[in-house]
Amino acid sequence: MIHETDGILMLMRSYQVEAAEAITRQVERSREGGYIWHATGSGKTLTSFKAAQNLLALPKVAKVVFVVDRADLDYQTIQEFNRFEKGSVDATDNTRALVRQLGDPDTRLVVTTIQKLNTALSRERHAAVMERIKDDRIVFIFDECHRSQFGEAHGRIRTHFKAAQMFGFTGTPILAKNAVQSRTTKDLFGECLHRYILTDAIRDANVLPFAVEYWGPAEAGTTTRPGATFTSTPM
Repeated sequence: MIHETDGILMLMRSYQVEAAEAITRQVERSREGGYIWHATGSGKTLTSFKAAQNLLALPKVAKVVFVVDRADLDYQTIQEFNRFEKGSVDATDNTRALVRQLGDPDTRLVVTTIQKLNTALSRERHAAVMERIKDDRIVFIFDECHRSQFGEAHGRIRTHFKAAQMFGFTGTPILAKNAVQSRTTKDLFGECLHRYILTDAIRDANVLPFAVEYWGPAEAGTTTRPGATFTSTPM
């Protein structure tokens, strides 16, 4: 893949290829979703873009919608996608622009925020277009799917788009031990399709190691004196 802005040949790492292919296989073989657990800083944007490219090559997929949870990430993701492939996606500056793109069969890759998507589903003036596409085979890819995905907006998207498949990318999935209202990332999206966690990324030198300092009294049964400081560096 050529970085269109800098003219640099970009080689995907093996875990990125595997994750993109895992999503593609899921769409080819089933109607289920899933999530990708990749460490922060390991290149999730490139992985998701490649997954979108793969999916758009499938005749059964009408559209891929990449959903972020903040406006600044919306702009940032659009810029990155267009660096990977010039003109691959247009900005959705407002909900009206989003609805126009969703209703246009020639616009097959859309990047938007969950807030704009929720507004498109909530406002009567957009109802005709949204009703027309509700049964289309749309694949939604949610960025940072551990955030902002457990409220009414996500439920409204899932309820409206009857034939859609939902996938999420996260570096910190919600697991049973830290579940929000007893719901996990698996409950919301399905099985983890690929995992490349922080210890993997540090081992491969794809992200920098870090140190954590703990300050506090010794726990019962330990020899650490009160107020001791020690450092832990993942390897």
